[in-house]
Amino acid sequence: MITVIAEHWINDGQVDKKDLIFKEVSASAKKAPGFISRFILTSQKDSTKFSTVTTWDNQEALDNWKEVRWSEFSFGTDILHEAFSKEVAEVYDVANLHTP
Repeated sequence: MITVIAEHWINDGQVDKKDLIFKEVSASAKKAPGFISRFILTSQKDSTKFSTVTTWDNQEALDNWKEVRWSEFSFGTDILHEAFSKEVAEVYDVANLHTP
């Protein structure tokens, strides 16, 4: 299992675009094989910062979704540059925790 943690900083006046992006990306991911969950977090300290935490069965499931996702969106890649000033993402392996 893997989790992608992405941090997004929104440009001034771009809340509507941010909302559209998060809505469509979440809807697309939810339909993808291997998708487990997605959370969207809003920073309490920085109103321009949002984080997404998305979990997948494995890297292959994420890669497969990445190959087809743009065909499902009503917007192109230009909107990302308009909405966000910066985005940083990292993929993590999820540790198997065993409880007694």
